[in-house]
Amino acid sequence: MCLNNQGRAADGLNNILVFSPVSGYYIIRKELLLRVVRVMKKSGARSGVTILELLIAMIIIGVLVSIAVPAYLRNMEQSKGAKALEHLNLIRSAEGLYRVHFSGYTGNLEDLRRWGMDFITADRDWTYDFIGEPTEDSFTIEATRSSGMYSGARVRMEQQRDSFEIKYYAPSNAEIDYYPPP
Repeated sequence: MCLNNQGRAADGLNNILVFSPVSGYYIIRKELLLRVVRVMKKSGARSGVTILELLIAMIIIGVLVSIAVPAYLRNMEQSKGAKALEHLNLIRSAEGLYRVHFSGYTGNLEDLRRWGMDFITADRDWTYDFIGEPTEDSFTIEATRSSGMYSGARVRMEQQRDSFEIKYYAPSNAEIDYYPPP
């Protein structure tokens, strides 16, 4: 393409391409864009999306949601399980302080609540109970899931002298055979 002395294209594209010395590029003039829009309107070209494009977009979104929602629910259940473990560990620590102060463990959550363990009553997902009577050097506390898909699932912590063991139990009436530990 050759240019004339005004910087315009001289091979039949006068008034369409203009050379810009500032940017160093050819610029399409406004008249060309208006002409293209008029031709598209006359030829019946439509703007918008077709039903097929909409359907494909919905299928893609559906696949993404089917992958994301189960992962989200699994993470929510694991965080609730982690909350129960954290509360069981706090109860175990409070029992240790109680034992140092009173030379034995308590089997009553009310005694621990008086020591500042009020978070236990605010938990909507789990209920906490002692299993059996504590001995001089051991106790067992259990968290039972009170809501959600895993309602009835249990996490049990057994304290024996200086060690403890954690066990997970799936709900007895559930249709699932696995409870995801945190």
